[in-house]
Amino acid sequence: MFSLLPYPRQTDPGSDAPRGEQRLKSRQVRICLVADSGLSGDGVRHRCADLVARGASVTVLDVAAVPGTAPSGVEVVPLRTLFEPQHDFTPLRSLCVYHWLAPPGLTPRVFDWVLFTDGFGTGYYSVTAKRLGLAFGQTLLAVLADTGHARTLEHNQRFPQGRTDIERDFLERRTVRGADALITTGPAFVDWCRRAGWMVPDRCLRWPELDLTPPAPPPPPPLGPPRPLVSVCLATYNRPGPVRKALDSLRRQTYPRIEVVLIDDGSTDPGMPACLAELAPDFQARGWTLMRQANAGPGAARNAAVRRARGDYVLFMDDDNLALAHEIERFVTAALASGADVLTCIPGRHPETTVGPAGVAKLPTADAGYPVCAVDWTPVGASLALCAMINCLGDGNALYKRSVFEALGGFPESRDSFEDLRLLMLAVVRGYRLEVVPEILFLYCRHQGSRSMGSNLFHCHVDVLHPLTELIPPELWPLLLTAHGDWYRRHLSCSLRS
Repeated sequence: MFSLLPYPRQTDPGSDAPRGEQRLKSRQVRICLVADSGLSGDGVRHRCADLVARGASVTVLDVAAVPGTAPSGVEVVPLRTLFEPQHDFTPLRSLCVYHWLAPPGLTPRVFDWVLFTDGFGTGYYSVTAKRLGLAFGQTLLAVLADTGHARTLEHNQRFPQGRTDIERDFLERRTVRGADALITTGPAFVDWCRRAGWMVPDRCLRWPELDLTPPAPPPPPPLGPPRPLVSVCLATYNRPGPVRKALDSLRRQTYPRIEVVLIDDGSTDPGMPACLAELAPDFQARGWTLMRQANAGPGAARNAAVRRARGDYVLFMDDDNLALAHEIERFVTAALASGADVLTCIPGRHPETTVGPAGVAKLPTADAGYPVCAVDWTPVGASLALCAMINCLGDGNALYKRSVFEALGGFPESRDSFEDLRLLMLAVVRGYRLEVVPEILFLYCRHQGSRSMGSNLFHCHVDVLHPLTELIPPELWPLLLTAHGDWYRRHLSCSLRS
């Protein structure tokens, strides 16, 4: 997290640097500054004045909780008035930033450059979306900063205090790694990033001498591979009503090449035989698969469904969740553009959820039936440090390359485990590439019958840590348990309240 000592003292990012005189060329350049610390300080205001003086059209997306005064000639958009965010943690702010810049299903805002300043972890989901081929095809995303959170901790001789510090460092590190450029007033921050093991972009530019000429339009993308077949593996147990709704959501998919493998895991509900008989003609007409087996648990049921699947990719779905109409299309777009082995997404809050915390923001989607959905929680991706402390990877509603799923050995078949999270964690531990699509693609339902609210949470939480033991000696196992304890206590508290 910190750099390799010895290191030079951190310079003051607010020091007086020479002001650039270079005028922007050609048409007026459109620039958005994403200001995490808002407009209260001089840094963003001076940069805005610089850009306006050079002929740019400037918009500031003000992410700060307290409003500032708008500089002359600059449009200011206060993010705090949008999307009804319920807290101020960086992942949620980053998600809201992305949805303002490129709202799914709506016309994206057109900028030549988006510059993420000061607390630049708010750019994380935007650079992720660009890497996944979902947005910003003709926009350059850059970090404009002279320090980062970890560097500030190091300079102040403070150790990380817990999850928030580690999460913020991960977001900032990955934002720099995925940005098109890193812009600083001098070489000190770039040097620190390299000593700290960060991957920096090839384009490391100097403010204010950088050339902000509008970029040339990118060449048309080459023809991609043919659309792969996606097998949706759906295990059900004693939920005839919810599984009908889940299947209705799959029939609405905009992606054409799907099959559904539905496996009934030994249901005892008297309504299930009639439900399955009702579904059989439609399944036969679509070439989908309907299976039954003796009750063996969700892990075993999903593994059995994969054995009958024909797709190059497999998508797992719970029988009480709903897929938004564009879920598979967005997953496949991201998979083909990035080559990712596993893809998760942002879970939305199901309208029939009855337990657990409330949604943390309301975001637009590309599904006309659910145009605005509440965010259930915000997975950030493959941070092994965070894996020890929280589920940062995503829900079991995930898309896998079939070959990767099989190489991992499928789901654990113990009934007392978070088999979906354990498999995601194992994939990351073994070096497979996991990415989070920063959009709501399905609606997650929490209710009294949810296994995540069950009575065996302690053993599930211990079990889910085992993939990390492939990376550490047994003597460090107590440290893993210690790091994980806070999440278990919060999860237990939610379960008891329900």
